[in-house]
Amino acid sequence: MPTTLTSFEPDLLLYAGFVRKGAFDFESERFDCLVLFYLEEGRYFWEIGGQSGTAEGGDMVVCPPGEVFHRRVIEPVTLHVLRLGLPEGAKVELPVCVRIAQRERLAADFSHGRGHVGQSFAPAERHFLLDVWFALLDQCGLLTRERAIDDPIIREAIDYMNIHIQEKLIMQELSARFGFTPVSFIRRFTKAAGMTPNRCLIDLRIARAKLLLREGGRSIGEIAALCGYSSEYYFSNSFRKEVGQSPTAFRLANMV
Repeated sequence: MPTTLTSFEPDLLLYAGFVRKGAFDFESERFDCLVLFYLEEGRYFWEIGGQSGTAEGGDMVVCPPGEVFHRRVIEPVTLHVLRLGLPEGAKVELPVCVRIAQRERLAADFSHGRGHVGQSFAPAERHFLLDVWFALLDQCGLLTRERAIDDPIIREAIDYMNIHIQEKLIMQELSARFGFTPVSFIRRFTKAAGMTPNRCLIDLRIARAKLLLREGGRSIGEIAALCGYSSEYYFSNSFRKEVGQSPTAFRLANMV
C-alpha cells in the first residue's frame, strides 16, 4: 500500500547551504532520493521531468527520486539543499516549483543549519531542518492536522480513498470492502478519524484539487474529473464552498 506524504517523517540525509554561488558544480544531476532546493536569493533556470522555469527568491524546487535535475545559474544564488529519504512505496505528488509564503519561517529554520554541510545533525538542527518539509506540505495544502489514526483498517480505508479519488466512491461499496455495514463503518471511521468518511473524502478531493490547480497545465474540467467530481459545475461549487474562492481565482493566486 502506498505511503502518503503526511503519514511519516522523512530521513534527513544531507543539508548544504551556499551563499552567492555563481555556478552549479553540475548542471545536470540525477538523485536517488527526494531533494529540495530552496532559493533565498538570486535566479537560476531549472528543468525537471519535462517541466522548466526560472527560480527566484522564495521558490522551492522539488526534485523527486530518479529524475534528472538540469539547472543553470542566471544570477548568483544563495541556496539551501535538503536531501530526504522516503519510505519504500511513498508517493511524491508535489509541484516541481513552489513559491513559499512563509519565508520568515524558512529563514529561521535554515539559520540553525547555516554553515553546516554534512550528514550528521544535532537534535535541534534536525528538528528545524525537517520543519522545512512540513512547511512545504503546509504550503501545498497537504499537511495533516487531524488526530493520529491508530486504527489500521481506517488508515487503510483512507489510503484506498486517496488512491481511488477520481472514481465514484459509494459508501455502501466502500463499507463492504472493509467488512462493515455502512452504519458500523461510519461509526468506526468517525471514532478513529474524528470525521465521517464523506467529510474525509471531501477533504482529500479538495487537497488534490489545490495541488493540481497550483501545478497548472490542466483545464478546470480535467481537474474536476481527476478529483472525482461528476461535472465542472459541481466541482466549482464544492470548491468555492470549501475554500472560499473559485478554482480559477485560487489558481491565479497560487500558481508559480
